[in-house]
Amino acid sequence: MGGVDSNAAFTTRLKNASIADQLSQTYPLDFAIPKQYKDAGRLRNDAFFKVLYGNTAKEVQANMTTVQWRPSGKTLQFNKRNNASIQLQKVGDEIAKDKALSAYVAKSLGTLNWRMIAGTNRLSSHSFGVAVDFHLPKHLHKYWRWDGCTSEDKPCLYPKALLQDPKLNQVVKIFEKHGFIWGGKWASYDSPHFEYRPELLIKECR
Repeated sequence: MGGVDSNAAFTTRLKNASIADQLSQTYPLDFAIPKQYKDAGRLRNDAFFKVLYGNTAKEVQANMTTVQWRPSGKTLQFNKRNNASIQLQKVGDEIAKDKALSAYVAKSLGTLNWRMIAGTNRLSSHSFGVAVDFHLPKHLHKYWRWDGCTSEDKPCLYPKALLQDPKLNQVVKIFEKHGFIWGGKWASYDSPHFEYRPELLIKECR
């Protein structure tokens, strides 16, 4: 896949991404500091998600099901379409085998929430019930806007600690194994955020 390098091209595509735009960046499987505008997964085509997961808040709600989240012993609501809830269940079952890893994802901050992304007119992936946020350890719980970055057009100093924590790396790898991407690999980082995006991880699309 090619990259989206220029400021103008990236911000334009963010606002109105086509499916080609959505697949135009390769999601990284390594743990390197992301370059500006290299945010594979942030380019989303709303029509694509509406077809897969529900066209309205009511339709998405009807597609939600309960996942037994073993790292916390509680439940999460997640979209059952496209095997999303099944894959999240597999993630939780695998992480739960290690108590140290479970502690990283024991406290969910939510899944379904039909809303726009803060500061934009773009639907969040939470709108479709295919994303989940967790309360990570304080030094790893990072979001670019919380750190004083105000514009997607300007570089934001990336918190290197996100890439240097072995347990968090293990958690991320398990999510990726089952079709999820991690917001901590975006230049506009969002470390609590995990999002079901199998189209970015299957071999044929890489």
